[in-house]
Amino acid sequence: MISTPKSAARNALAGLMLYALTMLPVGASIIDPVTPQQLSKDAELVFEGEVISVDYRMSEPGNGAPSLPHTFVTYRIDRLLKGASQDGNIIVLRMQGGPMQGGHMAMMVAGMPTFDVGDRDLLFVRGNGQAIAPLVGWDQGRFRVVNGLVYSDDGHEIFLDPQNRFIRGQARPLPEVLTHRMGKVEIGFAAPSSATPFSPPSGARRATESEFVRAVQRLITTTNRPEALKAAAPQPSAKPGLPFRIAASAPLPAPKRPAVAPAVTLRGEPDLIEQRLVEEKLRRTLKAPQGPKQPKRP
Repeated sequence: MISTPKSAARNALAGLMLYALTMLPVGASIIDPVTPQQLSKDAELVFEGEVISVDYRMSEPGNGAPSLPHTFVTYRIDRLLKGASQDGNIIVLRMQGGPMQGGHMAMMVAGMPTFDVGDRDLLFVRGNGQAIAPLVGWDQGRFRVVNGLVYSDDGHEIFLDPQNRFIRGQARPLPEVLTHRMGKVEIGFAAPSSATPFSPPSGARRATESEFVRAVQRLITTTNRPEALKAAAPQPSAKPGLPFRIAASAPLPAPKRPAVAPAVTLRGEPDLIEQRLVEEKLRRTLKAPQGPKQPKRP
């Protein structure tokens, strides 16, 4: 398991962080784990491509929401695996987070990937232009390709077992993971700890770019109906030049109180049989016992 996000409205504000030049831990996420099957089924667009530009814009205040920075990431689509883009071989993704006005501070959201020009990735896209992070499982929906090998967003090696299931391996200190620039703000991530060595399962192999693409293609074929794949509408690109607003977060309803569960007994069947026999015996009319006979007097 690579392991659907939790409520985005609830978690996004909880995960906001402001940084100047700083060092951060890698892989801080607030998102529930998703399986490869969920990635394949929930994604509206799956492709492999390269980041060709990164732009930043502030959202318009209104509807109860403040103005917040956003990142617009433009990809050149080199290999289309599911769905299509309205702009052909180009797609622009909008992510919440980026440099604040003035450019000397940046806002980051826990679980949100960071992007730089030249990044090569395989992405599982959903909700572009509406979602805070338009990737299934946020950072779990992004796989990096570095020197022909596949890594998770936070730099863990990806292996494939004999059934082509994804396995997270050892974290590696990749420059693509540890260094990032948001406008004028340089952000460094702390190198991962290698205290716990990883041993791949028997038969697992390191995922190369070509093998991983084939595994994803098979996954898409087995988890999506052919008619659904054919009927999928092309996905629009976000428009960095147009004003946009984000929806204000709304409080979640209080959880329902669970129904009172029936009493659970840990007694075994012999105990229950004995209990029924005792109850039946107590319901019977019992005669008073007679005392011992007294010896006759001489």
